[in-house]
Amino acid sequence: MFIIDKSQPILVYLAGGVQGGAVVRAALRHGFKVRALVRNPKRVPALAALGIELAESDLRDPASPMPCCSSRSARKRICVSKPRMQSRRPPPTV
Repeated sequence: MFIIDKSQPILVYLAGGVQGGAVVRAALRHGFKVRALVRNPKRVPALAALGIELAESDLRDPASPMPCCSSRSARKRICVSKPRMQSRRPPPTV
């Protein structure tokens, strides 16, 4: 078990998604300050309404600025994995 300094924000990657949003809300319930990494802040009004800091960046674009990650102010980072979608088609029969 480790202790996280609650005076420092945690950075949640993929915060605009279902899982990331759940992580943000859970962190807030536990008293953490949260910085949410999102692709487009205008598309996540629910997160903005929570009063958290939104950091804009696109993880798919290597040239996208990541100032939220270069700062030492977000010392703990939480990355939410995005599972690959499986095909729902049944396997072909032979």
